[in-house]
Amino acid sequence: MGEIVKPHERSMSRQVFQDGQLLLHFLGLPVRQPVRISEDSQHLTCIPLKDVLFLSLDTEGIVVGQTPLAEKFQIKEEIENPVIDRDVVLVVFGSKNDLWLLTELEIDLDPVGIIDPQKAACDILHLNCPIGLRDRLVELECPCNLPHIAGNDANFTIRALLMLAVQGTEGMIVSKAQGVILSTAQEIAKSTGPKRLREKLSKTLRRGEAKGGHSEREESKRLKKEIRRLKKEIKRVEEVAKVYRQHH
Repeated sequence: MGEIVKPHERSMSRQVFQDGQLLLHFLGLPVRQPVRISEDSQHLTCIPLKDVLFLSLDTEGIVVGQTPLAEKFQIKEEIENPVIDRDVVLVVFGSKNDLWLLTELEIDLDPVGIIDPQKAACDILHLNCPIGLRDRLVELECPCNLPHIAGNDANFTIRALLMLAVQGTEGMIVSKAQGVILSTAQEIAKSTGPKRLREKLSKTLRRGEAKGGHSEREESKRLKKEIRRLKKEIKRVEEVAKVYRQHH
């Protein structure tokens, strides 16, 4: 198996859309350090200049991967270049949106196979009714937060597939090399991942424990802090827009 590529499209507003992909190299996996899942993830956003502010606010939800801004014509190149001359297994959770995006962008990855963890789970776990990605991750005990964002979902889909592979081999006799691969797969799937994901998970847990118990004074402080942050963000975006106009 050469590469696993998981593109994911998410409509946002007007002409804005996102693509997330995670490249997971399996060749040589038993003899090297586990893949750094955050570094191998990428979240691309195609957005008109007038909507840059919208982008800057939305990226708060992206917990894995880098977040470069790309023109529409660059998206095709960004997806295709990392997998040129490689065998590709396309991993898609509920493949409709993913395959539609590839068709719209005229991208042909010529995959040697297409795997849908949503369908695979029904076979491996003997389920009759498919469920959503987040519910599946909870069931598989994989850390996750803020789904339905392209880069995040690409990451979480691979985690789901890896844990399904582990569970699908339970009770089976495997070689030593296969055991190392399965152990590494489980380690990746259950890792808390990059710092931002750990922070988001911690905040979610704290909110659940507090159950909205903040006082009005604390809430006022939080809102003022958020306003200051947004003002700084707006200033940064205005500077980016100014530089963009100077070069275009």
